[in-house]
Amino acid sequence: MLLLMNVETVRRMKDSSERYSFRAYRQQAWSLEHIHAQHAEGLTRLDQWREWLRLHRQALADLPAIDAAQREALLHRIDDAGDNIDRPAFQRLARDVSVAFTLVDASAQAGSHSVHSLANLALLASGHDSALSNAVFEVKRQRILELDRQGAYIPVCTRQVFLKYYTDADAQQVHFWSAQDREAYMNAILSPEGGVGAYLQTEVPLS
Repeated sequence: MLLLMNVETVRRMKDSSERYSFRAYRQQAWSLEHIHAQHAEGLTRLDQWREWLRLHRQALADLPAIDAAQREALLHRIDDAGDNIDRPAFQRLARDVSVAFTLVDASAQAGSHSVHSLANLALLASGHDSALSNAVFEVKRQRILELDRQGAYIPVCTRQVFLKYYTDADAQQVHFWSAQDREAYMNAILSPEGGVGAYLQTEVPLS
């Protein structure tokens, strides 16, 4: 469905002769990955833990939207972890760092689409290290921007997700992927006008 969404987005671009590049798509392996990963349980080795902490320390240091004391405390914990961190200690630290990058949303939208649904998935090139695959939205956003500057091929909808294209401007929190973002993204996917809704059939209940 996400591949079709990308194809349709390019096809519907007005005043553009661009076509979806199936050649570029075939030259890489792709996977469905969480836009915002809330957990890092899949990381089991010291080198993975160190890389995950390095990536998130960099993003955390530049994150203006949280309390300064909370940020400094987490940065100190990451710096103190060193090379001798074990799995339970990493899991505790990763959980607390992930919470800092997760908006608490008590609105009605919060339960509409879970973090494990299509509303939190995007096409990303596989082959990235597992630390990045298990990263929060802000870390992945920075990586997508870096790849875009380098001229790497990024599916148009993946780029738009991390640029918050689908979320209303007055509701954007650029460093976070919230329930409202998931709702807007899912609406865009299912839209008959801009998404794949025209290809979907209404589910008929079995008699």
